Amino acid sequence: MSDTPPNTSEPVVAAELFSRIVELDSVPPTGRNLVFEADEAQKAALAVRFRVDQIHFLKVTGLLKPWRKAGFKLTAQFEAEVLQTCVVTLEPFTQTLKGTFTETFLPEAVLEKTSVEIELDAEGIDPPEGFGPERRLDVGQYAAEYFGLKLAPYPRAPGVEFADVIEDSDEKAAENVSNDVGSRPNPFAILKKLQSDDD
Repeated sequence: MSDTPPNTSEPVVAAELFSRIVELDSVPPTGRNLVFEADEAQKAALAVRFRVDQIHFLKVTGLLKPWRKAGFKLTAQFEAEVLQTCVVTLEPFTQTLKGTFTETFLPEAVLEKTSVEIELDAEGIDPPEGFGPERRLDVGQYAAEYFGLKLAPYPRAPGVEFADVIEDSDEKAAENVSNDVGSRPNPFAILKKLQSDDD
């Protein structure tokens, strides 16, 4: 496993922001346990990439093991804590995210020769991804992608609804109208005073 820094001469993508390379030839028959966490620079970069205020932590655990004759299967879980701005109240709030995902992989040469979609669909697994002759896999790429999918595009703080804000705005508007009416001079009182002055 290597922490190769991203190539800044190319567009930055999720894989480069959270890169965790596994040499597939180093995976034993029983599988390889994976545990990794985003460092400060990666958290900051991922926060920009996915447009969140801040990522407090992002942890990933998983198992990568041989699958079928030439492939590999990745089963992983992630947990993260992020700071986002509520689109309703415009106030920041902290949210914990958890998710699981499974990916399968086969050599690109195998994928070009055979089709396994029908059999995989029966198992409830998406078609496999391919890996090249260098036999390396960036598991961080998939963790970052699934983390991004878990984020709400229009985040709302727990318990906050648009109706609550509308009702609160209506109450404030009614209160302002009441105060405004109460502060206006009574026209009948003014007329009565003028009549008294004339007498």
